[in-house]
Amino acid sequence: MNSSSGAIEMSVVIPTCGRPDYLRRSIQSVGDAARAAGLEKNQLEVLAVDDGHSPETPELVNNALEADGLLGRCLRTLGGPHAGPSVARHQGICAAHGDLIYILDDDDQFLSNRFERSLEIFRSGNADVVLELSLRCYDDSSGRPPFITGPYETNLSPFEFLLAGGGRSHITPGATAFTRSVYLECGGYDRRLRYGEDGELLLRLCLYGRVALLAGEPVCRYSIHRSNTSRSDNLDYWQNMFSLGKLHKKVRRGRKRWPQAYRFLRHGGVVSGKLDFCLSRVRLESKTYPERLRRGLRVIQYFPLDCLRWNNLKTIGIWLTKCV
Repeated sequence: MNSSSGAIEMSVVIPTCGRPDYLRRSIQSVGDAARAAGLEKNQLEVLAVDDGHSPETPELVNNALEADGLLGRCLRTLGGPHAGPSVARHQGICAAHGDLIYILDDDDQFLSNRFERSLEIFRSGNADVVLELSLRCYDDSSGRPPFITGPYETNLSPFEFLLAGGGRSHITPGATAFTRSVYLECGGYDRRLRYGEDGELLLRLCLYGRVALLAGEPVCRYSIHRSNTSRSDNLDYWQNMFSLGKLHKKVRRGRKRWPQAYRFLRHGGVVSGKLDFCLSRVRLESKTYPERLRRGLRVIQYFPLDCLRWNNLKTIGIWLTKCV
């Protein structure tokens, strides 16, 4: 499976922010996976994008790369510090030399089989995006067992699977890979989003590229811990509706190009259900009535009215009711 061109074929982009021990471990996992796949040194590069602007990070990255015999470098976010993971990932992808992009968060790890099936599919020319399984592990003393999320056998299209497949269908960044060309064609990460930016990107990738959903064995270890930025207690729910509303607008304008996706968004009840979910959570989690109104109005302003259902009117009425 080795490339004969001698050029960098793959780029692994790792956004990082103030987690040196995790980062060192994630870079080491890239080296382990590269050796397991029989990759030569000049086939793969690692781009660590420091969003914390720590003066120690470049040296840490360089030492970790050298220890594992990897090519790569450390960048700093242009809009940082703390510009957000979508900004860091986008900057790394734009700076990448490889045609194939693999994403890895600094607190996660590739498993030894990370490149095995995805490289075979990419090199065959049968897909522009490959999405696989993740092993989710609790990095605490709770004793809770690991569990698997990601693609499973389904008759749904990748777009429908990702949009309405439930929690089991969630794809982590470490199990995501795509060609640089399809990433740039779809517009890349929405740099305004700090939550759910991965899922929003994947849905747009489904519109522009051929997506392979691979069931089977997990290809990355996803760490669950107190500092996860995607924890629900860090979420502003308007971002969910913002990304869905923006997606709906794009698909509606291009409905002749993506008729199946348009029908699913328009009539599938997914957008309607998301409004109910967001307003219900806003109502339960807001500490004061003015806060509830403020957060709820921001959710509603991004909701596409042609997806309105009768159940949404009931949810809006409950949200407006002052007593809890």
